[in-house]
Amino acid sequence: TARLDTSFQDKLVGGDLVASAGTPSALYGQVDSYNLTNARVTWRNAERDLEAAFEVTNLADKYYFVSKFDLTGAGAGAIAGQPGRPREWAVTLKKKF
Repeated sequence: TARLDTSFQDKLVGGDLVASAGTPSALYGQVDSYNLTNARVTWRNAERDLEAAFEVTNLADKYYFVSKFDLTGAGAGAIAGQPGRPREWAVTLKKKF
């Protein structure tokens, strides 16, 4: 069995205020939109008591931010961001007794 799924996140702002064009908040304080794709292949034997699966998340190894916190408007002069997870893979084996 093969499975492919995708998710999309639209652009987000990192603060409550509308950033002026050319400011650090406008350039770096916003989370750009991103699209992530995951894939999984599963094999089962005829008795359906043995299963093996291989999966990959973030198939394109997209570098993206989940969130950003813009403190430049408060005078702190900092924009912090949480990067998303990189490409990861897993192998899963399952046996039913």
